[in-house]
This record gives sequence, structure tokens and C-alpha cells, in this order.
Amino acid sequence: MESVLTKRICVHPASLLQPFYDMFASASRTHEVMATLTPVGLHRSTNRIDEHEIVRQLNDALGATLVAALAGAKGRQQPNDWAKPDGGMPRPPAWNRLQFAHQVWTALQEEEGRDVARRWFIGGNPLLGESTPIMAIREDRHAEVRRAAQAFIDGDVDG
Repeated sequence: MESVLTKRICVHPASLLQPFYDMFASASRTHEVMATLTPVGLHRSTNRIDEHEIVRQLNDALGATLVAALAGAKGRQQPNDWAKPDGGMPRPPAWNRLQFAHQVWTALQEEEGRDVARRWFIGGNPLLGESTPIMAIREDRHAEVRRAAQAFIDGDVDG
């Protein structure tokens, strides 16, 4: 009978490396998420989504009335029509605002959660002269809105 001290333990070599594989996989997923949240990554991902789906997601997140406001729509029901698969599409200036709003929404929602992202969109923002991001997007102040969103995500109180 073998003593406890001389007993051989057989360990498969791959099992010793599993923690490193797990760490690499986790870092890779984090890198993918971070890459997606860059302005270029957000632009790319938004352009790969069907137009009607983008409007549907914004309607779901913010409500059709706020989506109409940020797009500069004539009626508050227009976003509901734009979200239908067979619905029309907004004019180019409104479409640009919708794409941009979707990019900002995606970044904020991923980092801060759905409720915080919605509150950010509708609340006055000191980096936007106390205007709401909804109105700043409508006014095509996209660079300012992007900086304000990034400052919020980063916790940068000075912007």
C-alpha cells in the first residue's frame, strides 16, 4: 500500500492551462466590448443594423415622442411608422440624428444601464449648456453630445 506522500497524482497538462485560457477569453471579450464602444465601432455597428430596427430600438428605449423630438419629426407618431418593416424612412437630416442617437444610446446603455441612459438623454446637461441631449441632437450638436456622453461614462466632472 502506498503512503499518502508517495501517491502519484495524474493531471492532464491542458487542465493546468485552463485558468490562462479563461483569463484570455475574458480579456478578449472585454476588448471586443471596448472596441465596439469607440466612436468608430459604434458607427460600424449601427450601420450594420436595419434602419427600421434602429428606430424600433430607440422607440423602445426612449419612447416615440422623444425619438420624434430628437429627430426633428413633424409628428410624434412618425417614429412608430419608421419602425415598421414596411414603413417609410425619415429624411437624411433626421436619419443622421437617429443613427447618432442610437450610437450614444448603445454606449451609455452598455456602460451605465438602460435606466441611467434614459435619464441622461432627458436631463439637462451642464456640458451642453443645461440643454438636454435630446435637444442638442436635434440641433445637430453631435460632437458636443459625444463629448458629454463620454465624460459621463468616464466620470469626468469637468468634461
